[in-house]
Amino acid sequence: MSRIKEGLIGYDHDGWCEVDRAVMTDELTEHRLMSMTILEANSILEQSIVEGYREYTHEQIKKAYKEVFSDE
Repeated sequence: MSRIKEGLIGYDHDGWCEVDRAVMTDELTEHRLMSMTILEANSILEQSIVEGYREYTHEQIKKAYKEVFSDE
C-alpha cells in the first residue's frame, strides 16, 4: 500500500520494513498523478500514444487506421 493511501485511511507505518525501489517508484508515480493538472496528464498521455504509433511499420499504421476509420 502506498503512503498516500496509508495516510488517507490513517495507517501508521512503524518502519518495520524497508521501502524498496519498487514501492518508492509506485509512491512517486501516485504522487505525480495526484498532483498534476488534467492538461499535464493529457499531454503526457498523448506523447505516449504518439510514440507508440511511431513504432508501427507503414503497413501496421495503415491497418490500424482502417480499423478505426473504416466507415469513412
